[in-house]
Amino acid sequence: GSHEVAGAATVQGPADIAAGEDITVGADAAFGQGLAANAGGRIAVAGDTLVLGDARLQSGAGQSYGETSGGKAGGQMRVTGRLDASAGQGFAVGKELRVNDGMDIEAKAGAIDVGGGLATLGDARLQGSDGVRVGGDLQLRKGELASSGGAIAIAGKVSAEQDLGLKSRGDIAIGGATVAQGRLTARSEAGSISFGGNLDVAGDFDAHAAQNLGFEGNSLFLGEARLKADNGAIRNRGDMTFAKAVDIDTGGDLSNEGLIQSQQDIS
Repeated sequence: GSHEVAGAATVQGPADIAAGEDITVGADAAFGQGLAANAGGRIAVAGDTLVLGDARLQSGAGQSYGETSGGKAGGQMRVTGRLDASAGQGFAVGKELRVNDGMDIEAKAGAIDVGGGLATLGDARLQGSDGVRVGGDLQLRKGELASSGGAIAIAGKVSAEQDLGLKSRGDIAIGGATVAQGRLTARSEAGSISFGGNLDVAGDFDAHAAQNLGFEGNSLFLGEARLKADNGAIRNRGDMTFAKAVDIDTGGDLSNEGLIQSQQDIS
């Protein structure tokens, strides 16, 4: 059957919840010593979700934290430990998602959709078959975002203390500035890649788009760089600086409205 709480739910001790069908909470949910939830159907919390400790969440259908109810968009999710979530369909958080010790989220037949920012002091691995969307800033130590069938869209800024990998079937779009202290790789198998703000990469940079590759702001690459657009153009609107060798390969035009300079070879 289903586990259903019409209002708010507060559990002081460890929580281990299993249901053959749905697990639903009608308002805020707080768990004082970790949460393990396993539902054959969906997991849905209408309000804010707070987990002190680790959260392990598994569902046969979708998971939603902070759905819009009564005309009010609700729902931030905070986990002080680690978050491991696997959803048979989509995984959605209404507002921001903050996790201290890293996260691994998989949406097997749906998208990962975070309405606000996503932040963790640890590593983040996000796999959404139909796409990965973050409505605010993305902050993480090391990251891997992937979508086998959809796009990756980050509305705000991106900050990675180490390596960051982005791989999708569709477009990859970052709205704000991007800073990667390690290596940055971006691969779109059928779409375009666009960096909407300034781009700073301390390690090697490898961007490979099936269509267009675009840089709207100033770019600084301290490692080796490879820019490839198979069937489209590479467009640069800012100042682009390469500290090491760079390989630029495009099936279309190279459109440069700014300045491109390198201390080594440009090929």
